[in-house]
Amino acid sequence: MEEQLEQQNKIEADIHRVGQEVKEQAGGGATPEVTERALVRQSLHPMVKAPAVAVPQAGQPAAVDMELPVYLHDASAAIKDRVERLVEDAFEHGVEHAAVEAQKSGPFIVDALHDALSDKFYEELKKRNIV
Repeated sequence: MEEQLEQQNKIEADIHRVGQEVKEQAGGGATPEVTERALVRQSLHPMVKAPAVAVPQAGQPAAVDMELPVYLHDASAAIKDRVERLVEDAFEHGVEHAAVEAQKSGPFIVDALHDALSDKFYEELKKRNIV
């Protein structure tokens, strides 16, 4: 139970951090959706591309409503599955943990994770009226 709360706090902290960065970059004004989406993507970039610490993987991934980037629709089932599991991992253990795991699979998977998380975070921030 305590581990679940800690994992929930990690993703909440990631969402909060990205939301704050988007607000700061947007200047608090009304920004077109495309620009807000780009700001979310930009804010996630350092978290996904250069994770701070390698974290061991543990536990079962949480269920996350999955929508992969368009370019993955023609990818192999193994690639889609890997990206889906990494997105679930991000929501269970935090973005940096998922990024460390993605780096083990190479730059294509890292980029796909970044794109998938950008879309998920944008929708979550929009749902919370942060962007």
